[in-house]
Amino acid sequence: MALVTPRSREFLVPLAALILAGVLQAVHAAAVPPTEYEVKAAYLYNFSKFIEWPPNAAVATHAPLVIGVVGDDPFGPVLDETVRPKGVADEPRLVVRRFSRLEDVVHADILFISSSEAERLPQILKILDGASVLTVGEMERFAERGGMIALKVEDKKVRFDINLDSVRRANLRLSSHLLKLARIVDVPGK
Repeated sequence: MALVTPRSREFLVPLAALILAGVLQAVHAAAVPPTEYEVKAAYLYNFSKFIEWPPNAAVATHAPLVIGVVGDDPFGPVLDETVRPKGVADEPRLVVRRFSRLEDVVHADILFISSSEAERLPQILKILDGASVLTVGEMERFAERGGMIALKVEDKKVRFDINLDSVRRANLRLSSHLLKLARIVDVPGK
């Protein structure tokens, strides 16, 4: 008695092709590298794990940590998906807010300042003066102009510079693990 009959072959060949197509699609999906903004969103999410805010900061009182975006949002839904709680029982520890009014940026704990705000960067930093808000941006010379963490793409990888002077003025402390991965920017005259 044959295990594979002509009739069963009619069923098994398309089934095998379907399974193979599914496997190939899964392998392809796993092989697709993340986009630049998926990586940058992951950085924003992970920065929260390597920063110590002062005791009087809202995040220190167990309020959800606010990742804010000011200016044109290059992330789209990626940032929201990155910070979304992974399990049903997870309490939302991180929330994303987009700010259109500059005065509202003080309500962020981590603020991504879009490149569209390059001309208004001095104004934004002045509004944040004395606030314990970690500023992150990707515009040219962001850290040298007073921002705290500048995200850069070098050799097809996202890297980051840190302006420690700006971080200290905001009364934030960065983990040594984070500092080991960064290029420290010295700003002459400060």
